Amino acid sequence: MKKILFVLMAVLLSVGLSACGDEPKAGEKTKNLKLKDVEKIKIGIAKDELLEKLGKPLKIWDDEYVSEELKDSISRNEMLSEYIDDSEKKIESGKKAQKMKGLKMYQYTYLNEEKDKETFLAWVGSDSVKYVDMRSYIDKDGYDGSDDEYSDDSTESYDDSTDASEDNSATFNVGEAATFESGLVITVTSIKNADNEKDEYDEVSGKLVKVSFTVDNQTDDSFEFNSNMIELYDSNREKSELLSKEYYSEEIAKGMKSSGVAYFDSVSGAPYTAIIGAATWEQH
Repeated sequence: MKKILFVLMAVLLSVGLSACGDEPKAGEKTKNLKLKDVEKIKIGIAKDELLEKLGKPLKIWDDEYVSEELKDSISRNEMLSEYIDDSEKKIESGKKAQKMKGLKMYQYTYLNEEKDKETFLAWVGSDSVKYVDMRSYIDKDGYDGSDDEYSDDSTESYDDSTDASEDNSATFNVGEAATFESGLVITVTSIKNADNEKDEYDEVSGKLVKVSFTVDNQTDDSFEFNSNMIELYDSNREKSELLSKEYYSEEIAKGMKSSGVAYFDSVSGAPYTAIIGAATWEQH
């Protein structure tokens, strides 16, 4: 099996939940932020300094989503530790933050170097920032998609690909297994049209597509995998929309396997291309 570097820009489906009602004391205005702005925010800075530098958050979360997103962030950073500066220190800070009571999550939108929208998250205690992370874009309700409150004319895809460790190829046929250097073995077992299930899901505007997959966790620790880690593109290379139908989100124990499905709303038809991290599965 081909071995590839494991880079999951993972992306987790978030439940639209109520936010904290507190208003920031500083940074009353929402700012148009760039990558260089959020990179200045470090663990340990004062809450007021965070608000002064980044302005008013898009949203402040204070419900169970705070701990869920923190757990997922730590898991992602553990898998990507070799690419992250001071990764052990950052992960340790995240685990300490998990034990804190009253933790809130400040959500900001910024533009990366390709001028695509992404999300910056800061977990904040009573007086300072306890943990920070960047992730793919989510709106103020925690869902992927566009946000009318923050607009930009340029929309290019974020490239998270990397070279394969053996033959510079990260492309597989549907049904083949991709072995990542982390120890994960992921297989996209099938990509099928599921229009016969449309009656159960009335929000589909295009073609309903079902992606089946298996994750074999051969790492040294448990691993969180969810449907947002999968991208699907149609025959016109247009990205399909991930649906909440049978949304998969599981923590897979060390040495164990799990299978699931992800449903997408696709504009055009087959052949489809599925992407997970640096691995690409092509349908023929």
